[in-house]
Amino acid sequence: MPIFSSGSSTVATPPTGERARILGTFAMHRRELREPQLEWAELLDNAAHLAGIAIERATAFSALRDSEERFRLLIGSIQDYAVFMADPAGKIMTWNSGAERTYGYSAHEAIGSHISRHYLPEEIANGTPEVLLKRAAVEGRYE
Repeated sequence: MPIFSSGSSTVATPPTGERARILGTFAMHRRELREPQLEWAELLDNAAHLAGIAIERATAFSALRDSEERFRLLIGSIQDYAVFMADPAGKIMTWNSGAERTYGYSAHEAIGSHISRHYLPEEIANGTPEVLLKRAAVEGRYE
């Protein structure tokens, strides 16, 4: 609920997040001295609620972006193992330096290609890439 400041035309309320955590102060002020109106309080409540949602989402997005960057740095620094991710259709989405050393393709060359590019002709003929993609879909990964 907004707080009305006596003797001025200021109304303030805290934007709160979903867990009712106070995230700051949201205020509305008029230059001329005037008795605050109930409509101001309703407007401010709505604005503070939306600001709270926006602040929490921005904070969560920033934390996710930082986490993804740490993950990317960790996986990218592994040189002794090929680590890559492919979408359900088999299109390569990530490619680490270990994969570059193992397969001889740079990330630029590999990303966007199909995983079957990195199998022997006989493995492709016997359907190994498709079998592994199906296993990954069921188990969440394959080795």
